Amino acid sequence: MDNCPSNDFPANLQNNMLMLSKLRCLSWHHFPIEVEITNFSIMNIVIPHLGHCPNLTDVQSIEGLVSLRILKLIEIPPLERLSDLSNLKKLNELQLGHCHNLIDVQSNEGLGNLKTLKLIEIPLLKRLPNLSNLKKLTKLHLRYCHGLIEIKSFEGLENLMILKMDELPRLERLPNLSNLKKLTQLNLRRCHNLVKIQGTLESLEDLCIQGCRSLGEVLDPTSSFKKLRSLRMHDCKKLHLDRI
Repeated sequence: MDNCPSNDFPANLQNNMLMLSKLRCLSWHHFPIEVEITNFSIMNIVIPHLGHCPNLTDVQSIEGLVSLRILKLIEIPPLERLSDLSNLKKLNELQLGHCHNLIDVQSNEGLGNLKTLKLIEIPLLKRLPNLSNLKKLTKLHLRYCHGLIEIKSFEGLENLMILKMDELPRLERLPNLSNLKKLTQLNLRRCHNLVKIQGTLESLEDLCIQGCRSLGEVLDPTSSFKKLRSLRMHDCKKLHLDRI
């Protein structure tokens, strides 16, 4: 639903409850009219992609959409706090992007089936929630979260295979990475204040470090690079090959 001009559109949707009850995928972009998600009978929806909706209200009611498999919230200005999503037990992928007023992502203990988590350009987010319950997580992307200062732990993420962190200028330390037994790809870009990466990554195959100008120490070289196939380093003034 892109750039729908009619002010009667929400009413028209509500009048066709049969259609809405069968919805499985909803892509909703640039919707100019103020509307509440709870206006619609979409409890069986599986994939909602909501983007560029400045007047979307009552985003928190998403927690009632128990059949969700993929949830993407992109550029939703009213969103300040993401409510508890523990009811979304079937959720496989969660992406939050360009939500400039979002300050809190609560701990979501019920998301045991989540495999992909992407947090992109959320400048007011300072700390990640506890991730230890995400036992099936395989991909974690953190990009352009300029306010992020702390990641407490990667404990419990034994199945994580891809970790990408891009432009986190206030982050100085990462938790020990030794729990990431299956990690094959680690990308660090423009984390200017990151000084050290600790741990052992025996499964690592692809390591990319760019623009990490304060980084002086990377992993345990005796056991972390046995399977390494690709190494890319650029603009890391304090990092030298003899320290890897």
